[in-house]
Amino acid sequence: MQTSRPRPALIPLTLSAILLLAACGNDDDADSSPEPEPDQETATAADEGTDEGSTHEDSADPSDEPFAEAELADVAGNDVGRISFAEAEEDAGVQVRLEAWGLGPGFRGVSIHERGACEAQSTNELGQIGDFYSAGGSLKGDHVEDMDVIEGEGELEAETPGVADAEGEVAHTDRAGSLPNLLVNEDESGYLEVVTDRLSEDLLLEGDGRAVIIHSAPDHHGNVPERYAPYGPDVVSETTGDTGDRVACGVVE
Repeated sequence: MQTSRPRPALIPLTLSAILLLAACGNDDDADSSPEPEPDQETATAADEGTDEGSTHEDSADPSDEPFAEAELADVAGNDVGRISFAEAEEDAGVQVRLEAWGLGPGFRGVSIHERGACEAQSTNELGQIGDFYSAGGSLKGDHVEDMDVIEGEGELEAETPGVADAEGEVAHTDRAGSLPNLLVNEDESGYLEVVTDRLSEDLLLEGDGRAVIIHSAPDHHGNVPERYAPYGPDVVSETTGDTGDRVACGVVE
């Protein structure tokens, strides 16, 4: 009697073929599967971030941009500072920012002058020669007569000897060009920021422009105790603030 012999090689080959086909099918399924959609919260957060960035850029206040600037130099021509003028928020006036370096420590007067000219050893309207005299006197601006004068006080001041009483004369403390003192630190750097309603873009840029002066001494701003001067400050002190020499100058442009 004849018996059939098993064919062991056929079964392994068949199984191998089936497994190979299954593996290929899985690869095709993996490649053809759609990309997962981004999480909704992540997409929303990204959109919000973009919107916030756009809002921040759009909300930048154009008034922060200065409408005028000046580079300050000393008598030798060395750069010692810069100043900028911009519109203050809510139409409060003009925002002034001053940065200085290379100056000796201490308080120094700062003022804006009538003419945009910074010439060392120049002549003023009285024929006197000095550094940056070409800038003229401090800027008067639109002065309100009898500002904060108490009834009866005007007559008393008019009789005080030594005080300028020329018609239309504006006291140093009431001039638009008078600014607070600059404090220069021990490292010879200083920074001043102030908002003033005495200045305007038109006032600073009209005509031949203006000049910014840094002085060698602080401005007393009219605060002279009577015990040192019974009749108040004299004409020179009244018109200059006793600020000393002009040590730096810059033309407002």
